[in-house]
Amino acid sequence: MREWTGATPEFFEETSRTLAWALKNGLQAEACFVSNSFHVRHIKSHVEDALRAIPFETFLDIEQAFDWLKSLEFSVEPSLELFES
Repeated sequence: MREWTGATPEFFEETSRTLAWALKNGLQAEACFVSNSFHVRHIKSHVEDALRAIPFETFLDIEQAFDWLKSLEFSVEPSLELFES
């Protein structure tokens, strides 16, 4: 996981490359956790076309992101450990 602070050219290049790899390797859904609504707009506009074939949503709250993935019947319990202090 990587934290980006803005919509830089490097961000868009890296997300495009990562997304292409993930889709090629069986990505089934994506819950994108972002820090503010400004990022939500930029992320959605950048990846919406590529992610039309799978469930995709952005979240300002990490717990909501995990709840959404659970609602799609994905197991997220091991992933939660990454965010515990």
